[in-house]
Amino acid sequence: MKRILALLLCSMLLIGMLSGCGSPDDTVDTKPATEYVPRETPEIKYHTPAEAFAGGSGTEEDPYQISNSGELVLLNKLIVEEDKDGSFDEVYTNAWYILTEDIELNDTGDFENWEDTAPEYGWEPIGQAAALGHFSGVFDGNGHTIRGLYINADANLDDASRRNYGLFAEIEGTVKNLTIDQSYIRVSGTGKNVGAVAGAMVLGEGVIENCASTVVIEISGDGNVGGILGNGDGSIQNCRFSGTIAQTDESWSHMGGICGSGCNISGCTNLGSISGRGYAGGIVGYGSVVVDCVNKGSVGGDTVGGICGNLYRAGTGLEVTVTELGLWNCVNEGQVN
Repeated sequence: MKRILALLLCSMLLIGMLSGCGSPDDTVDTKPATEYVPRETPEIKYHTPAEAFAGGSGTEEDPYQISNSGELVLLNKLIVEEDKDGSFDEVYTNAWYILTEDIELNDTGDFENWEDTAPEYGWEPIGQAAALGHFSGVFDGNGHTIRGLYINADANLDDASRRNYGLFAEIEGTVKNLTIDQSYIRVSGTGKNVGAVAGAMVLGEGVIENCASTVVIEISGDGNVGGILGNGDGSIQNCRFSGTIAQTDESWSHMGGICGSGCNISGCTNLGSISGRGYAGGIVGYGSVVVDCVNKGSVGGDTVGGICGNLYRAGTGLEVTVTELGLWNCVNEGQVN
């Protein structure tokens, strides 16, 4: 019996090492308290919304067509107005959209200097100013690229409209077949969710598939930060991140190349770098299910793994089955600090 127990223990330790998933250490400091100190942000100018989409009626067979920056901003405007109307019709929130052209939100010629000098236009995450805040339709990038997205903001846990940052604030629907390139996101403050595609997913809902990101993300203050998604319990499939995520202070965050916290993740690859304090993983900082993923980027944090920083599942042990918690067929080839 003792031999069997010993063999089981050795097997568990071996699986832990191969998985690239960190586990909390008693010697590591617990999550420090974060005091919200507002940060001054630059004055931002935004694109003017277009009068109408390039075409379409918003159905699956005939999605609204988006061909330029004004039409992309129009999507945000219509969702916010619909939310403030109070009718709860959510016609535009639930509609289908498709990109028909690449979109350049800013001239990216001086992209390397955006950390110090803001470009001409900032970006307001789609749905952020809406009380419900989520997008529950289908947004098909159609293989196109959005370039030049710029966000420089200060988040506040007490203000739901200043918590989620990305192309979308929060999604309940689907975003697919999209690349976000040469973009910069800097967010300070507490309780934030930051990701290139979306800051957050509605719990248990939402899908992001076949998306790529080369975004530079800089954060200070605690939160959930990922190269694709900040936080959520939906699904992320076949996505790739090759940008950088850097925490600039001593706050505790969940950081991952694909997702900061949560989600069922499959078929994803991280080529970017993640560095900061807290739970950090090449794929997810604080997650539950990761399948067929590869990390080739560098990862640094307090509780850190090549694939995930911490593996978890809400609920008691009796409620969790092996298929609801684990790393399957994953490979770490990156440097872990």
